[in-house]
Amino acid sequence: MGVRRRAFAARAVAAGVAAALALAGCGSGHPSGTATRGPQASDLYAAARAGAMSAESAHVTGRSTQGGVTRTIDLQGNRAGTNLRVLLATPSDGSVEIRVVDGVTWLKGDRTYWAAQSGARVPDSVVGRFVRLPGDQAKASGLTLAGVLHDVFSRTELGSVDVLNAAVDTGTVDGGKAFVLSQRINGDGARMFVSADPRHDLLRVDGTTKNPGTLRFSQWNAVPEVTAPPAGQVAVLPTR
Repeated sequence: MGVRRRAFAARAVAAGVAAALALAGCGSGHPSGTATRGPQASDLYAAARAGAMSAESAHVTGRSTQGGVTRTIDLQGNRAGTNLRVLLATPSDGSVEIRVVDGVTWLKGDRTYWAAQSGARVPDSVVGRFVRLPGDQAKASGLTLAGVLHDVFSRTELGSVDVLNAAVDTGTVDGGKAFVLSQRINGDGARMFVSADPRHDLLRVDGTTKNPGTLRFSQWNAVPEVTAPPAGQVAVLPTR
């Protein structure tokens, strides 16, 4: 594969990664601390974080709207990103599916996606079909479960004032009982939902009022293995 083709492939993955990281960032304002009664928020947060950061696999779905642009993500795979399937979409950049299997990155974009790539000129045979990219580009770019969780938990604790300000309420996620962590006074709208069972799995993260969005988490340590696309769905990426 020539230099031009490698550069083009890198741009193709980078566009998808940018959308995913913008979505993951919607959870950066999550609260932590101790509630005045009932379960302690600090314990719930610590349990959710420990479980998530040690999980081997998970399924993440989400939607966020920033600057009038809505982004969606559907990611499932292992922690390291060596086995991964992610769907990304925005109105302007179109829809793209990325798979990583056995160190190979596969990418399938719709017509809007390919048209949005700077300098991209692809034949109709490529639109809606998978192309093989050089190496494990999605992993190298941080588009992994570990990367999403790092962004969600990047603020591991708040100050002492926020510790006293944290609240724990009850709610539901997909019909299951959950504890809801939020700030009691002057909150920014961010919320974290953890399961009410002894595992306290991370279930959902809501963004702030300024950066609204929601990420949902499921299938912890139970995601099916992602397979490479069948030969009939594969096309050859142009060399220029």
